[in-house]
Amino acid sequence: DLVIGTIGNFTSTKGHRFMIAAAKELLNDIPNLKLMFVGDGGDKDAVVQQVAKENLTERVVFTGFRNDVNACMKAADVVVHPSVSEAFCQVLIETMSVGTPIISPVVGGAKAVITDGVNGFLIPPADVESIKRAVLYLNNNRDRSKKIALAGQESVRKTFTVEKMVDKQIAVYERLL
Repeated sequence: DLVIGTIGNFTSTKGHRFMIAAAKELLNDIPNLKLMFVGDGGDKDAVVQQVAKENLTERVVFTGFRNDVNACMKAADVVVHPSVSEAFCQVLIETMSVGTPIISPVVGGAKAVITDGVNGFLIPPADVESIKRAVLYLNNNRDRSKKIALAGQESVRKTFTVEKMVDKQIAVYERLL
């Protein structure tokens, strides 16, 4: 199966509805498609209802809250983060760090983390067709998908280290003092 992970609480801003709509269309090209929704939250019932309405119940696993989110990210073939609003999303960095390709809309700090087509894919927010195209590309180009995943790991290891975070925090304090 091709497993698409989506990680985040069930709120309307996380965009689960766009992933569900894309999954419905992707079934024509990827009949072994499965979705893994990791998280919990207030709008979960609406997401469950949309999944049922689209006849995707047998293809979606709702994991609930997990303490092993990184293992879930690693278990996915691709993580799609369909959010329509973010500040700086840890899911992007965490997904890249475990070596899973990431697809994210250009919201919040996504452009600071992802170089489109190099270490992940950037798409317009709320764009079902773009989700579909990016997933199909990764599914049909498995070697390229692995290279993008490795590039994601490498960029996280270079850019988002504890040492760099501490150095930047100290630099902010020094500048303010």
